Amino acid sequence: MRIQTACLLPLLFASCFAVGKKEDPAVAPEVVATQSAAPSQEVEAKPADDKMKEIAAKTRQLEHARLELKIERQKLAAAARKAQDGVEEAEFDLKHATSALDHHAKVELPLALEQAQLALDRAAWAMEEDRQELDELLKLYAENQVEGTTKELVIQRSEKKLAFSKTAFDHEQREMAAKKEHELPRKQRELERAKIAAEKELRDARADKTRVADENELELRKLEAKLDDLEREIKELGGAVPPEPKKEDSKKEPAKKDAAKKDAAKDAAPKDGAKPAQKPAQKPQDEQAPKAGERS
Repeated sequence: MRIQTACLLPLLFASCFAVGKKEDPAVAPEVVATQSAAPSQEVEAKPADDKMKEIAAKTRQLEHARLELKIERQKLAAAARKAQDGVEEAEFDLKHATSALDHHAKVELPLALEQAQLALDRAAWAMEEDRQELDELLKLYAENQVEGTTKELVIQRSEKKLAFSKTAFDHEQREMAAKKEHELPRKQRELERAKIAAEKELRDARADKTRVADENELELRKLEAKLDDLEREIKELGGAVPPEPKKEDSKKEPAKKDAAKKDAAKDAAPKDGAKPAQKPAQKPQDEQAPKAGERS
């Protein structure tokens, strides 16, 4: 009997072990199914969240790019106006330099030469008058043979006057030569150089205007291409491109307010044929208050 039980014990343990093995596969498929389903859902949810985040980020970038384009347009417009102002200022300077050169060549130069020649002629005639006067005095005193200090004083004064006239004539001659050979030609050259410099400034200003226009166009194209790329990326991700904000016309707002006030005034005004509401007439105090002795 002991031998039989000892032989049966290993068989019992083996059967239990087999039963345990058979129960494990029955439970495993459900657990494995739940465990495999959860990660797949997380994997599917994770790309969707990432996609929405990416769309939101692209949308913010698009809004920032639109504002950047708006600001850049204002800057470029200011740069274009500045370039245009430079061209206009250079044109004015050139016009002024050309006018100054023409005025000098046609008016100032001939007038200065004429004035110098007139002064020289006056000095020459004054010198001639003084010479004639001295000659007459010498003849007069030689014929009369007058002696004394009066003769000497008169002749000395006349000689000194003639000497001064000769000096004045010499000065006018040198001044005439200086104006004709140095001063007036130098001013002419200065005005010509000013005109050449103004022409150069105008060329540079026009070149700057062209360069600024090309740079503005290039910058606008870059920013517009950036906007187009962002809009395309948002559409490819399946998102909706937000519309651009409409520009409110500030000039129309006062007109709208005035129209609204007029409409409100029309509504408040009485219609045609309708009498305005009248306030009830107040009774005299004698009728309102009961007289003494009367019952209320």
